Amino acid sequence: MAVIKNDTFTEASDTPLESHTSDSGGGWEGADASNCTVVAATDTLSDEGATDETPICDEANTETDYFAEIIGATLGGTGDSDRIGVFVRGDQDPSTGTAQNSTYYTLNMRGDDGWRLQRVNAGSITNLDFDTGYVAANSITGSTSLKMKLEVSGTGATVTLNAYIDPDGGGYDLVSSTGDTDAGRITTAGKPGVYIGQVN
Repeated sequence: MAVIKNDTFTEASDTPLESHTSDSGGGWEGADASNCTVVAATDTLSDEGATDETPICDEANTETDYFAEIIGATLGGTGDSDRIGVFVRGDQDPSTGTAQNSTYYTLNMRGDDGWRLQRVNAGSITNLDFDTGYVAANSITGSTSLKMKLEVSGTGATVTLNAYIDPDGGGYDLVSSTGDTDAGRITTAGKPGVYIGQVN
């Protein structure tokens, strides 16, 4: 499987994400990129906005079967604004071409309860699977480094999503294997990206 994007978010000084070049050579796009900063002291990506951000890679992609993976941490806060995650099959808002993503599959972790596997289609959110007790069960705090991975495959009657989380460095656990057969399933290749909400 070819690498679409790889980014360790390394810069010599704090840099707006829209001006940052990833390790694999590409950049990040979408209106949300302007609300994120690459923090030089910690080699992390930080959300400077007031809402969830979904910057998307700007490399071209024709692969339909791929995965997105992230290492990071929430701030241990509450509510939807404190999340970390990834998304696949992301597409820019067709009305502007550069606006915030409105269509994608995402695996994200909320700081005060747990993970959610969601389909966002034209801005409409559907929970495909979730575990709101995951944070407590795994003693996750704002300083806990997480690894999260979301695999996507299929363009026909079923889109398969495999969600993995490593909460403690002990290796990935498969937390969900879901087949999306709904009429609103996302069958286009799209692009991967990062899902963050006031998190690092």
